[in-house]
Amino acid sequence: FSLEEYKESIASITNAIQIDPQNPNYYFFRASAYEKNKQIKETIQDLKKSIELDDKNAATYNYLGYLYVENNMELTEALIFIKNAVELEPDNGAFQDSLGWVLFKMEKLKESLHHLNLAVQIMLDKKEDDPVVYDHLGDLFYKLNDMDNANENWKKSVEIQNSPAEKEKILQKIKKLGISKS
Repeated sequence: FSLEEYKESIASITNAIQIDPQNPNYYFFRASAYEKNKQIKETIQDLKKSIELDDKNAATYNYLGYLYVENNMELTEALIFIKNAVELEPDNGAFQDSLGWVLFKMEKLKESLHHLNLAVQIMLDKKEDDPVVYDHLGDLFYKLNDMDNANENWKKSVEIQNSPAEKEKILQKIKKLGISKS
């Protein structure tokens, strides 16, 4: 997996599943490889199987819910999965971000703002930073027609973003605003 050889990773993890079909982690790991290989249907199946085997794994709930959101599918079901993750780990900034993001996609903007701000606060308290949260906040403020806050959050995202492709996407959003990047 770390060598980005996803087909081989899927085959290896499938062998592990054949040896121990009750291990929820194997399904989670194979789901990750399936997703990298753009096999969304299989990703969803394995995440659901992982939840079936361990219904207390917040990361699996969040992963499945966020996957739905990012693929613009089953937002109501995504909300349920993400709320399960947040219920299990309310002080997880990434899970609060996911909740804010699904609420944004569902046009529940006030609730979205609450959870995205909470995500930032949790991460700041833990001395963590995630460019995705600031990108989501930028999108939310843009939707709320608050261009200054959209710009500020997108700039923060760009500052801490490691992916050149993601950085470029956010810079394009800033450029569309017509506000100085400095």
